[in-house]
Amino acid sequence: MNKKNSYLVSIIVITTLISILSGAINWMFQVTITLILFFLSSILIKKTFSKGITIKLIALVTPFVVLYGYGIISSMQPLNMKLRVVPVLIAPILGLTFSFLSNYNLKNFIIYGLFSSIIGYLFMPNWIEYVTDSENPINKEFPKLSILDIDDKPFKFPKNKTIIMDLWSSNCGVCIKKFPEFENLKNKYKENEKIEFYSLNLPLKKDSLKNVKRIVRNYQFTSLFAQNIDAWKKLNNSTVPKILIINASNKIVYKGNLNDKWYLLYNDINKLIKKNTKN
Repeated sequence: MNKKNSYLVSIIVITTLISILSGAINWMFQVTITLILFFLSSILIKKTFSKGITIKLIALVTPFVVLYGYGIISSMQPLNMKLRVVPVLIAPILGLTFSFLSNYNLKNFIIYGLFSSIIGYLFMPNWIEYVTDSENPINKEFPKLSILDIDDKPFKFPKNKTIIMDLWSSNCGVCIKKFPEFENLKNKYKENEKIEFYSLNLPLKKDSLKNVKRIVRNYQFTSLFAQNIDAWKKLNNSTVPKILIINASNKIVYKGNLNDKWYLLYNDINKLIKKNTKN
């Protein structure tokens, strides 16, 4: 193998490995890095070789597309989970496309860097939310559940109110970390008498109610506790954390994540609350 071919192999191996391993951080970072790496790698190849460039560029993207594509197809995850990472699979092709369309100057490098960041950190999280939303059917009646408040008294929800409910379980570390976000949301609407905020613990077989209560005792939102493990099934829910918006007619009109960050345009929680609050 001559020096140039060794150089080509090195570029392909390094680009493929870094792009795949970058997914260990998160998908947003992976999309951004993959877009940038394949863009830069394709430029290096075009500047190094004068012949057979098309074949060499195909060789650049093939290992990543084959390995990553196989990982997606062969996984036992549901279809919507597989669709979440499709933009990562497309990123190398976009990188090559832009390398063909761009003049190699600092201005275009900056523009492409901004483009990659927008795709990774604006488009990607909203794409994930959009795809995830397919597993959350709404417009269902909120079921009858046996619920206690933190003082062990039976609880009934107030009528003619919009209810924002945070579903959680004791084994969900992410749920517990997100409690401050839920409390901040509650405080934002504390003057609105048409809205009530509740956390609802979905029980596990191993739970001790006493220990579960300790987790939420220091928060200001009203903490509730479902008494039967069939609450998971009645709510048609298998994962937490999950935010429900229940309108004044007792219909679940939203079931998903607490999206209140500036970059999460899809299912923005504040717009959903405004839309579903009874006038």
